[in-house]
Amino acid sequence: QCMKYMNLIDKKPVRLHCRHCDCTYQMPANGSIKLYQELKCPLDNFELVLFSQKQGKTFPLCPMCYNNPPFEDAGFGGKSSCWDCTHPTCRHGYNQVGVLSCPEQGCSGTMCLDVTSKPKWKLDCSHCMFQIKLFQDQAKEMKVLQEWCEECEGRKLFVSFREGKTPLKDGSLERTACIACDEAFNSQVVSTIGRAQFKRSGPSKGKGKGKGKGKGKKQKNVDPKMTFDGF
Repeated sequence: QCMKYMNLIDKKPVRLHCRHCDCTYQMPANGSIKLYQELKCPLDNFELVLFSQKQGKTFPLCPMCYNNPPFEDAGFGGKSSCWDCTHPTCRHGYNQVGVLSCPEQGCSGTMCLDVTSKPKWKLDCSHCMFQIKLFQDQAKEMKVLQEWCEECEGRKLFVSFREGKTPLKDGSLERTACIACDEAFNSQVVSTIGRAQFKRSGPSKGKGKGKGKGKGKKQKNVDPKMTFDGF
C-alpha cells in the first residue's frame, strides 16, 4: 500500500509485515521464502516470492493474491499461488505452466512445470504434494506449449536434450510431445510419491479445452488400466 519494503517474520504465523503502514500478509509455513528474481505480479505490481517446502515442492506466489485470490475458482483452502492465476499476461500462471490434472486420487489440482527445477526438471501439483520427475538430468530446456494432446487433452511439452544424453531412439535432441501419451516421454517420468493411476484428462479447473467456456469438448471415458510407465 505504501510502496515500502516489508519485513518477513519467520515465526508462526509466518507473515510479511510493513512497519510503515502496519499492513500484514500471511505467508505459507514449513518452508523458506525469498524474492523471486525481482519479478512482479501483473495484477497488483507486488513483487513475487518463491516458496520452497521442505518436501521439495517450490512455487511462486504474490503476497496480495495469496491472501486475496483474484479469481473465484482460483486457489486451494482460501489461498492462491501463481499456479492458480489465470491472468493472460502472467508468465507463471496456470495458462503458462499447467500441464495436466493431478493423478492423485481425490485431488483437483493441476500438475505444473517448476521452471526453477532445471536441470532436474519436475512437475508439482498446485494443491497436493504429488510430484513427477522428468528426464532426470537429460533435458537442457523445457517449455509448456499452448498445444493440446488430442488423445488426453493435456498440454504438450517441448524438450531440448543435452548432447549425448537424449533418450530418443533416433538420437534427435528436440521433441514436442505429451508426457502421458508419447511412449518415449512417458518412459522417462517418475513419481516421488508412488504408483498412481493416470487420469487421461488435461489441466483441471475447466480452463481451455476439456470443459468450461470457450473451445471445449466432453472428456473421454477413463481407462482404469492406464498408468504412468515406470511408477
